[in-house]
Amino acid sequence: MTWVDQITTDTVIVKAESGEHRMLKALGFHRRLLSPSVWSVSYSDDLELATILDGLRTAGIPMKGGSHGWPPSERFLQLCEQGLLSGEFREITWRGPDQPVTTTRCGPRPS
Repeated sequence: MTWVDQITTDTVIVKAESGEHRMLKALGFHRRLLSPSVWSVSYSDDLELATILDGLRTAGIPMKGGSHGWPPSERFLQLCEQGLLSGEFREITWRGPDQPVTTTRCGPRPS
């Protein structure tokens, strides 16, 4: 399974446990040297972040959700509120170890 694990102030971090490596490379991601399942790409502003997240959404990669901190799913929704993204995306949470739950969420539609 692959998901957007974290979004920092300048980096998108993806955990890729399956064969998504070609797609991630095509989106500009690079594998972290000491963590072969962790991929990252840098961005400089919200517009560039929105482009990256739209590519991941189009590829069917879910955004991590949850109640701790500011998860990628909430960052996606913030970009929707700013008018940089819109529409449905997949969110992933965990019921327990090795028990992922994927739901569809919807950001605001453009007016």
